[in-house]
Amino acid sequence: MSKIYDQSAHHTYFQSHKQRAEVSKLLNDILLKPQIQPEVILNNLIKVITIVNGEWEPYSPAYFGSTQPELLFQFLKSEGILKAQPQIRDDIIHILSHGASVVYALINPTNKLSTVENTMVLLNIIVEPHNNDEKENAIVVLKYIMKYTTLKLEDEKIADFLAEKLDEICPSIICYVVEKLSSMSENTATILTNYLMNYIDDHKNSTDDFENEQRSLALEAISFIPKASENHAQVYTLMELYLQSDQLVYNESGLIVAQSVSLSIETIKNYILKFLDSKEYSLLFHTISVLISCSPVWDKDDDCCYIIIDKINDLLNFGSATIQDKAIDLLSFADPTSSRITEEILDTVIEMLATKSNIFETAQILINTVFNIRRGTLECGITMDEFRDKFFENEQEIIEALKNSPDAQEQFQKLVAILQADAEY
Repeated sequence: MSKIYDQSAHHTYFQSHKQRAEVSKLLNDILLKPQIQPEVILNNLIKVITIVNGEWEPYSPAYFGSTQPELLFQFLKSEGILKAQPQIRDDIIHILSHGASVVYALINPTNKLSTVENTMVLLNIIVEPHNNDEKENAIVVLKYIMKYTTLKLEDEKIADFLAEKLDEICPSIICYVVEKLSSMSENTATILTNYLMNYIDDHKNSTDDFENEQRSLALEAISFIPKASENHAQVYTLMELYLQSDQLVYNESGLIVAQSVSLSIETIKNYILKFLDSKEYSLLFHTISVLISCSPVWDKDDDCCYIIIDKINDLLNFGSATIQDKAIDLLSFADPTSSRITEEILDTVIEMLATKSNIFETAQILINTVFNIRRGTLECGITMDEFRDKFFENEQEIIEALKNSPDAQEQFQKLVAILQADAEY
């Protein structure tokens, strides 16, 4: 029985490997050859979709190289190719939207020009799709490109396009995009804000899940629009209502808005402290980031401060690797001149650095910690000598962890220099 099972598994593996190689060749044949005919492009795309047959996860790492997503977008920007074979657009969007997250991560997140162009391509597809499936697939690709984009986009034409096409888009699309825009005209900001506020009001009695999600994202979008929240007192009222809601989708949006708008944390603290007991990690992380990014919480409310420290300790000590990394990210939100980090947290952070967890961010947090211990602005129950001993106990493990990350190595050298200089002093 075992022999039959092994043969079957071997056959499955061989077939899977053969199919992945075939998919990779089909894509390379159209992406890497100049002057390719539109008919050949379409034929290869159809073959790829047929071979994969909905099972995208095993294929994505195998055939999406570092340039392939961008090359696929080049086809989407070619009027000649798309005019000759309109179906090419549908199939490329299908492939990009159904691939694993690696597809989006491979699209250069620091290339502003490329990101602006790709965003405009997707928005044009969304407002004038060939069919509803293509529209939904384009929204998926847009969402993840915005997620992975690391730089603010300065081109105002994106916001202007949104303002012109309000009849064809929904609040979620505006929310995904405006979060990554660094500027828009005052007139465009007003048009978008009014549309979003009207949407929230028009659907306030809805029991439809989609419309409730859109209402929550509409308020988030307003908080990302320059000066919009300051010009609308109703934004604060809606934020409080969202925080008091019994629906998770509204709670999360309320917390995101609380981080984005200018207000005193004391006015809403009582609404959000209850979320520290939430079993929903996304809600818990949003809550902690709101609280620790506001120095009055740390400076003036000891009880709240230590509740948060205990919660972060629990996440670092008992959470999964993913949860631990997110907890490290949370610490980077804290105001370094007023945050209080316990010795237990420092122990865990140093250990995480030595075990390759979020190494660049972790090293930066430790540098900030050292500076503030020296200044006496950090209450953590640990002296510089104690910190130095803890750090150098793990030095070799840390060096090993950082060897493949030049940026993190640079941070590490800064930290070592600070510690050694302080010891000599």
